[in-house]
Amino acid sequence: MKIALATVLVGVTSGATTNNPFAPKHTPNNAQSKRISRLLSSATPLHHHRQLDGSDNYYNSNSVDISKYSLRFEKCSTVKQYNLNSNYQDSDTVLSSKRFVIFRLCPDHSCGSCDENYGEYLIDMESYLDAMLQYKYEEQTEYCTACETCYTQAAQANNNMAAANYYDDAVQQNNADDGCGKFDLNSCYKECLNIDNMESNGYVDAADYIGCVKVYENDKKGLAYWAGATCNANGSRIKIGLFTDENCNDQDESADTELYMKNDNGYNVKLSYHLLKHTFVNGYNNCITSCANYEDGSSYAQTAEVCDTLYQSAAKCESTHAFNYRSENSQNWMEEMTACDFIEQLNYGTYDEYGEIVVTGGRMIIQRATSSGAQRFFLTFFVWGTIFMSAYVALLYHKIMKGQKSLLSAHAKDGAALA
Repeated sequence: MKIALATVLVGVTSGATTNNPFAPKHTPNNAQSKRISRLLSSATPLHHHRQLDGSDNYYNSNSVDISKYSLRFEKCSTVKQYNLNSNYQDSDTVLSSKRFVIFRLCPDHSCGSCDENYGEYLIDMESYLDAMLQYKYEEQTEYCTACETCYTQAAQANNNMAAANYYDDAVQQNNADDGCGKFDLNSCYKECLNIDNMESNGYVDAADYIGCVKVYENDKKGLAYWAGATCNANGSRIKIGLFTDENCNDQDESADTELYMKNDNGYNVKLSYHLLKHTFVNGYNNCITSCANYEDGSSYAQTAEVCDTLYQSAAKCESTHAFNYRSENSQNWMEEMTACDFIEQLNYGTYDEYGEIVVTGGRMIIQRATSSGAQRFFLTFFVWGTIFMSAYVALLYHKIMKGQKSLLSAHAKDGAALA
């Protein structure tokens, strides 16, 4: 659904909301308000190119024009790397899990034929989700607002029109005039109503747990879980997993996520991926979003802010794919080749779901080595034994060499006496 549709429908009379089935109950703990607050508390402003004169003219920035491209999600990947800030004494490993997203900018808004003149990019998952979820939330809000308006208009028309045939003609004409014909009203009504009533139906928004959020603790069992965003086995989607540490490094493979997810009343809840699923799209020909933004009904497309935000923040692999719209501030050739090599490793499947290096179909698990008391004793014994043996060999060598010198000296004296 084009975002411009919401702009068209803003002018529709506000008096049509009397019997609005979408209207949420006005209570201090409104579920929608809580979701908005949680999302905005972790969001970063998309208008990050503030000018020196203090204005917010986003398009005065030196951003590259990628409005003729669309963004396609390729995969996400977890990589375990050495963590310089890790406290070695408090952990069984000095490795930390880094999660990345690979995406492409595909020409002519065709994500199915994205095999030439495209750019491939690598960005950390946190930055990707911050920008994409904020954009998708705004898109979803505009979609449901427009659907609400159209649904209410249709309901009022149904009440006001006496003749069914006249109603059908009138509704069809109104739909053609205000853009409501682009909606399947029954479908969008149910979808948006389910989102609005999500928490009362026993669900929580998975997008609320993309950070590392503590969801369970049992002091008696000594068990605690944190929920956070991670990748599935083949990197085709982003999911919420359970971790045993506050930094979401160590994922518990055996734990059922929804078994430990509870609401404020202590009841188990299920995860709703209604928003998070739009940050990744399964299928070869599916684009996440178009990078063209037509503001105020203009026929001239500008680069969508979400695309520019991700483009400016990502490591780029463009030259090898003949990408035409390289930025003046693009990384140098060596940096780009490094990025291309790393992206190729991730695409090839060098790392598994948990960030371990894959070796001949198995997992090479890198972890902190420990030794028992017996091992330390025998190691010390063999070290000192080696030292003593070396000293003894040196002593024997010295005695042998001394004996040979004495023998040669004796032979020399005997020879002189015979002469």
